[in-house]
Parts: sequence; structure tokens; C-alpha cells
Amino acid sequence: MAWLFRRSIAAQLSRILGTPTEKLIPMVSAVPVSKKQQTLDFRVSVNSLLADDCLKSGSNVQSRAKTLSEQLTCDDVVTEIAVGQGTINFKVNRSLLAEVVMQAISKKGSKYGIDSELFRDYPCGRVIVEFSSPNIAKKFHAGHLRSTIID
Repeated sequence: MAWLFRRSIAAQLSRILGTPTEKLIPMVSAVPVSKKQQTLDFRVSVNSLLADDCLKSGSNVQSRAKTLSEQLTCDDVVTEIAVGQGTINFKVNRSLLAEVVMQAISKKGSKYGIDSELFRDYPCGRVIVEFSSPNIAKKFHAGHLRSTIID
């Protein structure tokens, strides 16, 4: 799902920076959802743009973020653009998000959520996840890992 929104944000950045969209897509990260506050949905770190030579180094990171955000525009996909601490934050169109999710669920059925553009190049395989539950009311120490380590 996020690929549509990431691609749209990366395409806007690509037009401004002259960097290929495919290089920018991994730099657009989803923001964790919080029940306590309304947050924006995606974020691009100006430091990551500088590290990958998408932006030329110059003035401080915060002013670069502000300048870059002023060049971006809201569209059918992105409804709000804001500047954070060295980041550019994006809020997506909620009705478009709901529409895209429902279409994907009806199209992919039980495979929904498994296929992702971001993980397409990673090898598929079986993973074992072990859950350990130490008593959180007591001080945590190495002995708590004993039951997980000794299997």
C-alpha cells in the first residue's frame, strides 16, 4: 500500500532534486502511528538526502528542510507537508488510502500484506520467532534469557 504514497512523494522530490525516483523511494519512511496524537504519515530525512548525495551540502539541515518543503506541493495523494526536526513530513489523503487498501484486499485476498514493493528483492524463507516473557515487575537480568537460550 505504502508504495503508492512513497512513489508519489519520491516523484515530487525527484523533479526538484534531479535524482531518480527509484533511489528516493527507500528514503521515504512511514511514521509510526500514535493513539495519543495525530501524526503525519511519511517522513524524509534531509540527512539521508545529504548522505546519498541527493542534496549538495551547504547551510544547516533545518533550513534545507524548510527550503525543500516550500518547493513541494500538495496533490491528490499528499494533503499536508510540514517541516520537522531535519525532516520533511507528509500527510496522505485518507479517502484515497482507504480506497487503495480496499481494492488491494479484494484483489489479493489471502495474499494481502505479503507482497510488497520494498521487499521484492529480499529472499523469501522461513523464520522462527521465539517469544520470551520475563516478569516485568522484577529487575531484568541475564537469567531471564535462560529459558529462551536453553531450548
